[in-house]
Amino acid sequence: MGGNPHEAKRIERTGGTLRLHPRHSFALWREVVTGHAQRWDRADRDAAESFRRRAVELDLGRQIDKEREAVRARDDLVAVVSHDLRTPMSVVVMQAAIIQRMIIGDADGVLQRFRTAALTIQRAGQQMGSLLHDLLDLSKIQAGRFTVTPAPCPASRLVVEAVEMMEGVAGEANVTLVTESLVDDPVQADSERIFQVFSNLIGNAIKYAGQGRQVRVGVARSGRACEFRVADSGPGIAPDQIEFLFQRFWQGKRDDSSGIGIGLYIARGIVQAHGGTIRAESAAGEGTSIIFTLPLAQAEAGALERGPSHTPTGS
Repeated sequence: MGGNPHEAKRIERTGGTLRLHPRHSFALWREVVTGHAQRWDRADRDAAESFRRRAVELDLGRQIDKEREAVRARDDLVAVVSHDLRTPMSVVVMQAAIIQRMIIGDADGVLQRFRTAALTIQRAGQQMGSLLHDLLDLSKIQAGRFTVTPAPCPASRLVVEAVEMMEGVAGEANVTLVTESLVDDPVQADSERIFQVFSNLIGNAIKYAGQGRQVRVGVARSGRACEFRVADSGPGIAPDQIEFLFQRFWQGKRDDSSGIGIGLYIARGIVQAHGGTIRAESAAGEGTSIIFTLPLAQAEAGALERGPSHTPTGS
């Protein structure tokens, strides 16, 4: 209620209910306080500025929360769609393989065309399945839900098995895979996921190496980790593009624009989930090397930390 703050409140009973009566001296009180506002001192200004900043922060926080919720919703949608499409896609690939086996050995031209069509379906299905798998991994990495199950494994075995699995792809491209500088130190690795990394790195190296050239794959000890390297002899990458190499959906200025540019992003996510690092070394016209590290197995790392043992000798 307005009015003179020094005047007592009056209470009236109207229709059986109690109510405050309006103060009748508001006009006089307004004249008294007019012109009595005080200038703000430093503390007042600081408090107002702090209040303003806090209001802006709260508003920005609400906007960020809304954006994050939208991103989570998108990632969840991608994850669900990718997961649910993998089963029917697997059926398509499997049925295409069955059709091929049924008509192998038949010299009839019509059946051979069916076989070619079935092979095309199978390859397209495999590519789509691989893309769905990548999209699922992408959504997990972005949502912070990507996990690996590492176990001790000889570093050399990871390299040899990856090269053996990729030799067919290299042969079709007339590229030779060469293993070099292998070490048997045990590393903590999820073998299936590390093969996924190698598949991406070696596949890219084969693509850009050029026919008749080599792709070199090796591993060497580096402190408390092992350093894996995939090197091609292709055209290389410009220095101003290397920093973007592991960003999602980035493809660079290359002649071949196949893919959607998430392979190296996923490879980085897998390596980082192992506690390792990944980087690129390249120069225009001198090829590209992708290097990633994996930590040594716990027993090996513990022995390295303790240092060499010494057996005391008697006098």
